[in-house]
Amino acid sequence: MILSRWFGRNSELSLPVRVLVGAGLLAVIVLNALLVANQISIILAGYPGADLVDYQMAAKRVWEGALYATDGGYNFRYSPVAAYLFAPLPLVAPLMWRSLHVLGALAWPTWPMRLLLLASWPFAFDLQLGNVMTFVLVAAAWALRGNRIGAVVFLAFCLLFPRPLMLPIAAWLLWRQPWLRWPAVGLFIVHAVLVLVSGWGGAWIGRLLSSTDEIGSAFNIGPSALVGPWWLVLGIPLGAWLLWRGRVGLAGLAISPYMLPYYLMVALLDLPSSRLESGRATAS
Repeated sequence: MILSRWFGRNSELSLPVRVLVGAGLLAVIVLNALLVANQISIILAGYPGADLVDYQMAAKRVWEGALYATDGGYNFRYSPVAAYLFAPLPLVAPLMWRSLHVLGALAWPTWPMRLLLLASWPFAFDLQLGNVMTFVLVAAAWALRGNRIGAVVFLAFCLLFPRPLMLPIAAWLLWRQPWLRWPAVGLFIVHAVLVLVSGWGGAWIGRLLSSTDEIGSAFNIGPSALVGPWWLVLGIPLGAWLLWRGRVGLAGLAISPYMLPYYLMVALLDLPSSRLESGRATAS
């Protein structure tokens, strides 16, 4: 619909502007294809996936100690409860884990979302590293369409794999779906008790507070790569405005202290087909 509005017979854009927009879109498509090919070549070369390796190590370290150490490239930031839930992962081969990612992409609610995701560099990056972002966002996509299981699962993911990126989505769901508020309280209490019982609570909070070191990551493609944490001076009010407009994906990107390539998948949540309702947020 957007393309027809830009390039159709009744387009309001002048011919020079249409040429520039078309050239820009072509450049993005070509760049995306090259980046996807690069990620696939890394996978085919036998790269196991740094994040999958971290999860496998966390499943062992949560019992053996040093769960939140940062030695030898190991970098685990998630809830200790997630580390316990990752117990089966040492038995999971990279191919199986990546196959689950493809199934997760196919589980998104609409075919436009599925096809765009599967063809995108952010998904290929997630596929290569073996992160959990694909699974988090498929739950978010269904939750935004009113699916109750998706909503509860997404809020559970917010506790297990917390990222600032997820906060606007959670806020929108709690605002627009009042039934979800008491389950959210219950999830929070159960998770907090489990973290306390695990004995890893203090170490986990300390690791979370050090997460801003990702601003200096070579994979940070966000504005903070240029201006550092000062980006949040603009990003937080921008995110609040985008949330008010119902653009939960873009709001999440705006308030992120850093932006890793697979974060860009969240923009699919703002597609016109991604929700049963659209427009400015209104309290239910």
